[in-house]
Amino acid sequence: MAGQSGSASSCWGLRLYRAGLKLEQKLVLNGSLAFVRISPSSKYFAVGVLQERHSEAVHRELEEAEQREPEEDVEIKVLDSNFHVPATVVRSSRATVPVLSDV
Repeated sequence: MAGQSGSASSCWGLRLYRAGLKLEQKLVLNGSLAFVRISPSSKYFAVGVLQERHSEAVHRELEEAEQREPEEDVEIKVLDSNFHVPATVVRSSRATVPVLSDV
């Protein structure tokens, strides 16, 4: 359903393909893809995009000091099947990944 493309120097994107690998929709991401979660009905999905809080040097220093990945921001966008965004929220990268329901 979804693919990720790009490199460190370019924009990342999320793409939705239909049968025969026909490109249906695409969304430019302003950061690295952290996760994608799909609702049970497949009507909605949540996309988490990592937003770096620190420079590379500070990131390395924090990682060494904490002995784990430093906390970052994750922008979570809820999208419908047409890639419209009815909701966006920013959470900690250490927060639990959301679970979508159809209720």
